[in-house]
Amino acid sequence: MRAVVTISFFQKKHLCSLIAAIGFILVVAFPLHSQTLHGQVVDSVNTEPLSGIEVVLLDSQRDTVAVTRSGADGRFALAVPDGSYTLCVRCIGHRPKQLPVEVPSEQAVLVLLAPLSIPLNP
Repeated sequence: MRAVVTISFFQKKHLCSLIAAIGFILVVAFPLHSQTLHGQVVDSVNTEPLSGIEVVLLDSQRDTVAVTRSGADGRFALAVPDGSYTLCVRCIGHRPKQLPVEVPSEQAVLVLLAPLSIPLNP
């Protein structure tokens, strides 16, 4: 006895749409020749890791290439194509920092954020 599997037109249409959507996501989400830029954000005074810090990578035209936030240990990772970028890190209570970075990089980027001193009585 032989089992016969048939796929109706309706199922074929949805299957093709699903395959096309997955292909599009893979092309957009994983750029060709992408590398991972690793780093950590710490306080420059006590070297404690800073969590939840916004980390933005800009290209030479100052367009945003990737955005992430640092984890509980202050670490972050960005998957981007090879190239020269500006890493921008900002956090309430600390001075914003911009660093030039090259991808691929052999070393993790260490970002030291200096605390802001705000006078209580102007």
